Order: sequence, then C-alpha cells, then structure tokens
Amino acid sequence: MLHEIPFRLMMKTPLFLLLSLLLAGNVAARGELEELEAAIDQDEFDYDESADEKWKEQGTRVPPVSLDALMQMQIDHGPEGVVFYLDRKSIAMNEKDRITRYWLVAKSGGKIASINFEALRCSNRQYKQLAYASAAQSGEIRMIENPRWRRIRGRSMRDYHAEIADTYICAGSTPKTYEGVIASLKGNYDSYNPYSEYNDL
Repeated sequence: MLHEIPFRLMMKTPLFLLLSLLLAGNVAARGELEELEAAIDQDEFDYDESADEKWKEQGTRVPPVSLDALMQMQIDHGPEGVVFYLDRKSIAMNEKDRITRYWLVAKSGGKIASINFEALRCSNRQYKQLAYASAAQSGEIRMIENPRWRRIRGRSMRDYHAEIADTYICAGSTPKTYEGVIASLKGNYDSYNPYSEYNDL
C-alpha cells in the first residue's frame, strides 16, 4: 500500500514520485519523467564556461609620486615607529580588474623610509609591489621585474596591509571607490566600510 511507504522515502521527492508512478502502472508518465530529468541534467552539466568573461589583470601606467599629496593612515599593527601615508593623487581603482593601485609612503623619525607603488585586490586578499622610488629622489621610479601577488596576513601577524585593506581600500571583499578611500583617509570609516568579514583576523 502507498501509505505504508516509510516517511524518509517520501521526503526524497524524486524517488517517491517514481515509486508512485510504478505503483500506478503509468509507464508512459514514467518515461516522460525520465526525459524531463535527463533534460535537467543536460542543462546542469553541459554548461559552457567559455562563455564567461574570465578575470584578467589590466596593465597600468605608474603615476609620478606626489609627496605634497600624502594622507596619513592610522596603522596600529605595523612596524614600531613607522607611519604610513597614501598619495591621494595616485589612488585609482580599475573597474575592469577591480584592483586598487596607489603609492604607499613610509616614514620613520619624520624621514621617508620607503616609497612603493602597490596593487591590492580585495576579492582575494592579495597585494603586490609594482614599482618603487628613491627616498632621496622620488622622481626616480624603478619597476619591479616579475612582481608576485602576496597573501595579506592577519593583524595578529603585524601585516600592515591588513589594516590598509580593511580600513582604507576595501569594504569587505569589494574595493571602495576613490571617494570612499579618501573619505576613509579623512576618518569616515563606517560609511564606506559597512562589512566586518575580515576585521577580526
């Protein structure tokens, strides 16, 4: 009897439906059901991934360093005694590859310690250095050969890039707009950083 079928089988809808059709002797309906399931499987597993637009990193022109446009960041988990700045004129988020690029300046004892042009990708928590400039002559820019992406570690590892990403560049896994980055540099963090998925790392 149909009512004697265990409840756990009834919960498996496709199997219960198939059993019902067999018990009713409706072979024609069973054939239609198999054709429908085959069509669904065809749509599910024959998906053409080549139609998707694959992510590709875009080339970029390295802008000049503007030491008169530095905006200080509040970094609590970086090297002792080092203060970090972003060159606001260099900050740019590319809409195609969703990478934010900028000049990062580090000062120690009031003097420039390093000037690096970096790229940061919020979606997978990575960054890399693309170029650097001389602390003595910021106009001398040198490109880094074969730059590699590096994973951003947690704040507990004193990786200051985690704070740069979480507080200034990214809103979770989404890059902020230029306006959002500038607002964060001015101290308006909450309005442009509503997510906290990485803040406790």
